[in-house]
Amino acid sequence: SDKHSLSANPVNAIDEDLNGNLWVGTVEGGLNLKNEDSNQFIHYTTNGNFLSHNSVSTLEEDKYGNLWIGTWGGGISIFDIKKVPITSPRHLTDPGLDYIGILKYDPVNDGIWICTNRNIFYYDIQTGNLRQPLSNEITQNIMGTLGCIIDDRNQLWIGCSAGLLLIDIQSFDHTNYTCNARFLELDNEEVNKWFLKNITSIYQTEDKAIWIGSNGYGMCKLALNGDKYSSEIYTTSQGIA
Repeated sequence: SDKHSLSANPVNAIDEDLNGNLWVGTVEGGLNLKNEDSNQFIHYTTNGNFLSHNSVSTLEEDKYGNLWIGTWGGGISIFDIKKVPITSPRHLTDPGLDYIGILKYDPVNDGIWICTNRNIFYYDIQTGNLRQPLSNEITQNIMGTLGCIIDDRNQLWIGCSAGLLLIDIQSFDHTNYTCNARFLELDNEEVNKWFLKNITSIYQTEDKAIWIGSNGYGMCKLALNGDKYSSEIYTTSQGIA
């Protein structure tokens, strides 16, 4: 095989950085970099201690030019992508940080929300503190996290097996590392029971509607009316292929 092509065909995550370079996270093939002016891929793996694990599950940039690399089984690696080639990556492999589903930079609090398959953590970039800011009542039934945005109202939306979680990041208490959070409850009980527990992706459009993709239940449009969200479901019955 071509050593300058993708290191593995299964791809979990793609990120175009501020310099126009393309980062591609693969399953068991590590992380691939295609510089903007090149058609060849550079491979970063556990060889040379670049990554903590070769299955990359998610990618996220912070405002400092760091690329946060979530892995499926080995925690997080952090590249300073202002300095390419990468020379001295950092790793976060604290207990509980093994299977990473979501990484999201929080510009309000200057930290990274880390969602694993069993819990939700917050990493304070300035202090290096890693905390669990949500109550056990919120996180105890999480068995997987997928899909995440920060909306125009500074709410962090997280899809997880227990439902659709809304975190008010403006309520973050930096002294006690706590934050207000709730599961979204809609008037449609079928949506609550099935759709919201099988989320794969979340996106906010310019009209401020929230669109949610699911694993097997179509997609859902949420619109804010007053302080409540109304829902519209789109499935094959509505023409989705």
